[in-house]
Amino acid sequence: MKKNILLIQPPSIAGKIILDYLKYPPMGLLYLASALRENGYNPSVFDASVEKNSFSKLEDLIKSGEFDIFGISFSSMTAEGAFKTAEIIKSINQKSIIIAGGYHPTVITKETISNPNFDFVVYGEGEITLPELLKKLESGETDFEKILGIAFKSEGKIKINPPRPLIENLDSLPLPAYDLIKLNAYSSPSTTRKPYISYIRSRGCPFLCNFCGVQKMFTRRYRFESPEKTIKNIGALIKNFGVKEILFKDSEFVINKKSVIDLCDLLIQKKYNLVWGVNARADMVDSGLLKKMKLAGCN
Repeated sequence: MKKNILLIQPPSIAGKIILDYLKYPPMGLLYLASALRENGYNPSVFDASVEKNSFSKLEDLIKSGEFDIFGISFSSMTAEGAFKTAEIIKSINQKSIIIAGGYHPTVITKETISNPNFDFVVYGEGEITLPELLKKLESGETDFEKILGIAFKSEGKIKINPPRPLIENLDSLPLPAYDLIKLNAYSSPSTTRKPYISYIRSRGCPFLCNFCGVQKMFTRRYRFESPEKTIKNIGALIKNFGVKEILFKDSEFVINKKSVIDLCDLLIQKKYNLVWGVNARADMVDSGLLKKMKLAGCN
C-alpha cells in the first residue's frame, strides 16, 4: 500500500449556487491530514469547491496512479457529488480503496456503506480511527472487527462496529494541515480580509437544534481547546501563512465563557493584526462578553 492518500471534498451537484457562495476550508480533512502525517502517511487534499472543472481535475489525479486509497468527506449537500466521485474512482481503478467520512456518513452510516463503491465508512471523529484502519490495511490483515468507529462489508454483510470514544483532550490534536489547501481561494459572506481561514476550537454542543448533525458527529458533550493552545496555533497561522482573518466555525463558540474571556485577554496582549468572527446563539451572549470580544478583534 502506498503512503500517499488523497482526501477529497467532493464536487457539488445539488445546491451548487449555495455552495459556490460559501467557500470554507475543509476543516475535517485538514485535521485528518495532520493526524495522518503524525502517523507517517503523506496525505494530499483535493477541495472541489475551489477548483474549476473539478471532476476533470479529479480524474487526472486518479489516473496519475499516485494514490490507491481515497478518503471522501461529505455532508448531505455534497452527497450526490461524493457518490459520483466514488463511482469515477472505481471505474478507473477497481482495486482502489475508498473510505467515506463526515456528517452524512456519520448520520446515516448503514445507507452510506451500502453504496457498492465505498469500502469503509469512518463515522464520528476520525483522527485516531483513520490511521488505525490504514495500518490494518497496510499489514494485509482483513480482521476489521476490532477497529472502533468504522463500518465495512464482509462476505456480503454490512458490519458496523461500536463507536470510538471521544477524543478527550483537544490540545493533543496537531494544527490542521492548512498548507495543503489554496488559502486565498476561500471566503465567506462575512469575511473582510485575506488570507482568511476557518478554525475550530471546540467540539460538541448541548443544544438540540433540529437542523444540525453535530450531536451525531461529536455528541452533546462540549469539549474545547485551552486558550493557550488556541493562541499558540493562531500565532503559527499568522507567522506561517500571514493570516489576517479567522472565522471560528465552532457550533457554539461561547458555551464556556471563561475560556472565551481568557482567549480574548491573550489576543489583546498579543496585539495581532487580526479580525475574527464566531457562531454564537443570541441567548448565550451578554454585553460584557461582547465588549471583551470586540476589544480582542471580533467583528
